[in-house]
Order: sequence, then structure tokens, then C-alpha cells
Amino acid sequence: MISITEALRHPERAASRLVDEKLVFGLRDVKVVGADPQAAVFELVLDPWAPMAAEGYPREVLAVLINRSGDAYAMPRGDAGRHWKHRFPDMVLRECTPPCLGQLCLYYPDDPREFRWEGSDGLEAFVTMAHRHLMAEEYWRRSGERCWPAPDAPHG
Repeated sequence: MISITEALRHPERAASRLVDEKLVFGLRDVKVVGADPQAAVFELVLDPWAPMAAEGYPREVLAVLINRSGDAYAMPRGDAGRHWKHRFPDMVLRECTPPCLGQLCLYYPDDPREFRWEGSDGLEAFVTMAHRHLMAEEYWRRSGERCWPAPDAPHG
């Protein structure tokens, strides 16, 4: 497992491990686009899962920001015209070119522990959760914005 501490102290090594050790299914590439002692920003290229690739789902580019407090954020890149069901539009990440807009809402903070990510789960678990979320968003778009492919957490 790649701990948040390791990812902050040695972001290049964490990026290499993610790819070289094949820790996340579908992860094609990772690069570090920003790092200091307080935070690291990774840009990931994620291939769709095989059944989704056969349906023409797109390759996704995702920025992941982790910070010293143990928080992590995932911000998709790509077609700005896509609709999103579970995304907060208020966060801007300028380390990406062009800047990433809007973090994914990956879980509800009051969800039971088994349904949410915590820093002790490690970087690869967060990336896996974000990748699954991107596949669900595309499924939702293709269903005419009618169907989320998993139980939906309460919001608000």
C-alpha cells in the first residue's frame, strides 16, 4: 500500500509504484504535476474497464490532490460540456494545464466506514474509488441521466 505520508514525502516514487506495480487496474500513466511538503498533485490517465471500453467509454484524465491533513480530492479533466451527477464545481486546481475544475463527490462523509475512503486506506484505494466513480458517471450519462449504477448515498 502507498500511504499518504509516502505519497507526500516521495511523490515521484509513489507515482512510479502505482504504474510499475500495477496497483490500480486500468491505470495507464501517472505524473507528478505539483509537490511541496504540504501537498502533492498527480495527473493520472485511466483506461475504461474492458466491458466499458467495448462500449466506447473514454479514457479519463484525473488530477488527484492529497494534502498533509490526509484529505484527497479527485478532479476529472476532459470535455467541459459533460454533465456530472456527483461533482462539486467549486474547487479549481491550477497545477493542471488547463486547470482542473470541480472535485468528484466520491462518498458522503456520514456514510458508514465501509462506503467511504480514509487516509489509512492508501493512495491506490483512493484512485480505485475515483476510477470506479468515473465509470459510473459515464454510465449515468449514457442512460439518459436516469440511472446511477449503484446505491446512491443521501445528500444534504
